[in-house]
Amino acid sequence: MKQKIRIIINLILAIIVVLVWGYMFLGSDSFLSSSGFTSLKYFTVLSNIFAGVTSALWTAIAIKGKDTKTADILKFVSTVAVMVTFSVVAFFLRPVYKDYPMYSGANLWFHLLIPLAELLEFVIFNKTKIGIKERLFAGIPAFIYGSVYLLNIAINGKGEWPDTNDWYGFLNWGLPVGMGIFFGIVLISILLGLLIVVILKIRDKITGA
Repeated sequence: MKQKIRIIINLILAIIVVLVWGYMFLGSDSFLSSSGFTSLKYFTVLSNIFAGVTSALWTAIAIKGKDTKTADILKFVSTVAVMVTFSVVAFFLRPVYKDYPMYSGANLWFHLLIPLAELLEFVIFNKTKIGIKERLFAGIPAFIYGSVYLLNIAINGKGEWPDTNDWYGFLNWGLPVGMGIFFGIVLISILLGLLIVVILKIRDKITGA
């Protein structure tokens, strides 16, 4: 029964991600978002699409009755990625850009609702053991994105708002601080992965699993 419920939840999550990105693609009305394919420059959008893809993949594998271990690990990594989005928005961008709405339009879903839904789905239903190697995998999406983000600025320059390559404003305080933020976010990713593992262990102790 739990497997069927999880299949339904993951299918719904995958569909919601497609619908929300479609809404954003056709014409976004949110701060820190863009319409069309330029929306893909944001980690918010990429992490949520990644989560949607892993939910769809997990659903397809589960429906076929195959082992979902690899899909579970991918869901762990994607769940961490959207929780990085949630955390950066809640604890960095929202305080810095306090006059701008972070939870309006498509970003209400991408910044808040989908990350929390993905987290709850994973910590409630996942049964695959997340080892040390998998915990380190959690930092890969942020590391890749941050590397490309900084490389783009190094090649093309920072630019000026609104045509800036530093759309998150990480270099507003200079390159050293920007690099510190980058590595800090990668570290946060790994720590969030560890936190999820701890939550899973607490869940198993409570349920006797």
